[in-house]
Amino acid sequence: IIDSRNLSSGIGLLALQAAEYSMKGMDAKMIYEKILKLVPRVRTSFIIDTLKYLYMGGRCSSIQRWASSAFKIHPRIIVENGIMIVGEKFKGKRLAVLDGLLKTVTVRKDKVDTHRVFITHSLTPQEDVDFLSKGLLSEIKIDDLLDTPSGCVIAAHCGPKTIGIIYLEKE
Repeated sequence: IIDSRNLSSGIGLLALQAAEYSMKGMDAKMIYEKILKLVPRVRTSFIIDTLKYLYMGGRCSSIQRWASSAFKIHPRIIVENGIMIVGEKFKGKRLAVLDGLLKTVTVRKDKVDTHRVFITHSLTPQEDVDFLSKGLLSEIKIDDLLDTPSGCVIAAHCGPKTIGIIYLEKE
């Protein structure tokens, strides 16, 4: 058992890597050791369209919810050391927010392991997914860019139009 210290496709990224190691003939102990080394390199972040669902789940205050709605603020949530923290707060229309998320990855493109990258989302319009896909592929040569729906837990806590980018950072 490995604590991924992550969620959603961050866990999936590690599981797929473990499966690849297994197909290469590695034994369980070797796979375990290799995956343990990958855990701190998983980069997961996502933007939330509305704080309504975080508020209903008791994860933000009514003032935070109101301010986010009134000023069109969309927080970027980062999974760091197994804890979700608020990163940048993007302001404005959807396209500007998506571009902000995209830039958080493309400015670090030299550190992105290009073997596999996920765009994971919850009831997000396809044009939003396409925007991120095209933006990533125009800046980074990615071998396998996966478009994955988030599970019901992420959808329930974060709400529709939550979208994130998950990848491994190079050593």
